[in-house]
Amino acid sequence: MLLVAQGVTKRFGGLVANDRVDLAVDHGQVVGLIGPNGAGKTTLFNCLAGQLQPDGGRIVFNGRDITHWPAHRVATAGIARTFQLVKSMGGLTVEENVMIGAFARVDDPEEARRQARRILELVGLLDVAGLYPGELPLVVQKQMELARALATGPKLLMLDEAAAGLSPEEMEGFATLLRRIHREMGLSMLIIEHVMEFVLPLSERIFVLAGGRKIAEGTPAEVTRDPSVIEAYLGEGYARGL
Repeated sequence: MLLVAQGVTKRFGGLVANDRVDLAVDHGQVVGLIGPNGAGKTTLFNCLAGQLQPDGGRIVFNGRDITHWPAHRVATAGIARTFQLVKSMGGLTVEENVMIGAFARVDDPEEARRQARRILELVGLLDVAGLYPGELPLVVQKQMELARALATGPKLLMLDEAAAGLSPEEMEGFATLLRRIHREMGLSMLIIEHVMEFVLPLSERIFVLAGGRKIAEGTPAEVTRDPSVIEAYLGEGYARGL
């Protein structure tokens, strides 16, 4: 396995946001992480990425225990992530934003620029490299954030609600882009998502959180028919539509 989280627990005062959560992502695998608002999905992401330190449990990535590593060290080890709300440097161009990701691996500005332009070409943004994020629609900003994450040279790409705010057509295009990146780069992916039409077709395996605990895992077909998942998250209406 590329990533193994065992018994990950995170508390905020008296609130247990993650309660002994187990999760695993294999090499080259695309995994979805779903559940209702407040389930603890983003908290788990933050623990995996080093933005938060878990209060219990263990996180192993590529054979190394990274449980209490800081975010910058996790990133250089090969885990990159995007956020629910696009985080860009508004005073920098698209190309310069992506160069920030490349600087996780290289020190030379010209090499960082070359790598940034290669990634921008991969995601289809080379023609807007000189523009500023605020000049671009949301879907293009999300592609830019994806490009910046890819520029770090990750083995695991973690996407937090990549489809949020996108139209059905934009979601379809973004899903197609992720499939191409997965195919061409062989990346593992871990995707938090509320839009089932987006995450289920992309994922080989799904983990479901509710109330901070893992309540189910399996193939998309298995979890969408799981009574506990239907009750806690999907609802009977969704189940009847399957």
